[in-house]
Amino acid sequence: MALNKSKENSPLDRRSRSKSSSKNKETASEAAKKAKNKATKSAKTSSATGTAENQPPLQSVNPTANTPSGDQNGVLQEEKLCVKEKAQKETSFGKDSREPLIPRPRGSNFSLQEAMMLEDKDEQYKGLRRAVRDAVCLAGADCQRTWRQQDFVKLSAIKAVVLQREPYFKKYEDEWPVGEFIRVHMKNTRAYQRHLEKEKAEDEDENGNGDGNGDGNGNEGNVERE
Repeated sequence: MALNKSKENSPLDRRSRSKSSSKNKETASEAAKKAKNKATKSAKTSSATGTAENQPPLQSVNPTANTPSGDQNGVLQEEKLCVKEKAQKETSFGKDSREPLIPRPRGSNFSLQEAMMLEDKDEQYKGLRRAVRDAVCLAGADCQRTWRQQDFVKLSAIKAVVLQREPYFKKYEDEWPVGEFIRVHMKNTRAYQRHLEKEKAEDEDENGNGDGNGDGNGNEGNVERE
C-alpha cells in the first residue's frame, strides 16, 4: 500500500495528470468557441431574414399594374389612340407639314379649284369633291335647306368623316374647302331639283287641257314649249 501511494504521488504521475487536465480544458474551450460562433451565425441569419421580411414589396415599373382593370384598359386605349393619331398625321403630311396652311380667299367670287391650288390636278380635285358629296349623302343632310338652316351638329359630323377619309384637307386653314364643297353640293342639288320640278310642271301643262287645244283625252294640240 505504501508503495502504491508513493507511485501515485510520483512526479511523473503528477505531470501526466496535469497534461490530461490541460487537454480537457482546451477541448472544453474549443467547444465553447464553436458553440459561440454557431450562435453568432444563427443570429446574423435570423436578422437578415427579418430585415428582408420587413422591407416593403417592390413597386411595379408598369404604371397601370396597380390600377383596376377598367382604368387600365382606358389608359391603354388612350395611349393607342395617341400613337395612331400621331402616325396618321406624320403619314398624311410628311414634308408638307412644314409648309404654311393655305388660307381661304376673301369674298365668294373665286374658283374653288384654283383657290385650293389644284388647277393642274383635276383628278385629285374631283376625288376630294366626291368624298365630300358621299359624306353628305351618307349623313342624310337635307339639301333643300339653305346653309343657315342646316343642322351644324350634322355638318360637323360630315366634316369629321371627310377628314378621316381625306386627310389632305388638313393642308388648308380650318379645312375650309370642306365647307365650300358642302355648300356648293347643296346649292347644286337645290338647283337640279328646281329644274326637275319646272320640267314636270311644263309636261303637265302640255298634257293638260288648260290651253283648249286638247281633245279631252290628254292629247295635246299644237303647243310650243318654252
